Amino acid sequence: MIYKILRAVMILFWIYVGMDKIWQLGAFRIALEQQPVISFLAPILFWLLPLMEIGIGVLLALPPARLRSLGWRASNVLIIVFTIYIGLGVLDVYAQKPCMCTSFLSHISWPAHLLINITVLGLSITGWALHRTAVKDQERTLTGKTNIALFLIGFLAIGAITYESTHFKRTNDKWYTPDS
Repeated sequence: MIYKILRAVMILFWIYVGMDKIWQLGAFRIALEQQPVISFLAPILFWLLPLMEIGIGVLLALPPARLRSLGWRASNVLIIVFTIYIGLGVLDVYAQKPCMCTSFLSHISWPAHLLINITVLGLSITGWALHRTAVKDQERTLTGKTNIALFLIGFLAIGAITYESTHFKRTNDKWYTPDS
């Protein structure tokens, strides 16, 4: 049961952060262009990151165990990279602080952002360990139809929530700059 809940949380997390970036694609691109160290990758990352995040959510939702295992590994790698990047910002390694690239984290402090990333990393590592245990014990955690239904419901719900919150109210996030 813990594995099912953890897996659902991580599916929703990855799909939410990916959809949030897609709904605010212009602002996300501007934010990437203002990043220390990776700004030269902005033309690639502004599409690649959201698609990777949604892709991880999809992999975690799919029935075959080896695809879910790939999803857990990708989740761990991506959140490790994000955590290191934020950690270096907290330690003032960069000339300027990196931006907050998702709207729900845009109003918290850098140490709090780092703690959230470490927590998500812990959840991801725990999910991968529980996944390995479930596969070894030959347990089916969810049926294929249930996996697909959960994914579609989560994807549509998160899409609707992020679309409504990003298109109908003006944002004053620090990393958002006007089009002019």
